[in-house]
Amino acid sequence: MSTAISGKGIESAIKHLINEEYSFIGGDKIQEMFANDMVRLFRQYSRDPWNLEVGQTLWFAVDKDEKPGPAKTLAKMRITPVILSVTHEDDKRMRVNGYSHK
Repeated sequence: MSTAISGKGIESAIKHLINEEYSFIGGDKIQEMFANDMVRLFRQYSRDPWNLEVGQTLWFAVDKDEKPGPAKTLAKMRITPVILSVTHEDDKRMRVNGYSHK
């Protein structure tokens, strides 16, 4: 999945940063691909908190396809943002119907 650099906003700022500070990274096409990947990662890992439901939280978990290894630290593992429901609709219904957490 590729996201085209639009020439404005964060996309433009990333492209400018690469051109100014990391010009040793390939040519224009490689820089464009790198900038696209950076934008894709940014969008993947930044969720709008207003889109979360009440009782949900954003959590960064080890990817389900990640294989453990003897010297594999968390820094070397693929991380995936997930939305966790702290409370479930059933929990809310039970509470409304008089169920006590005790």
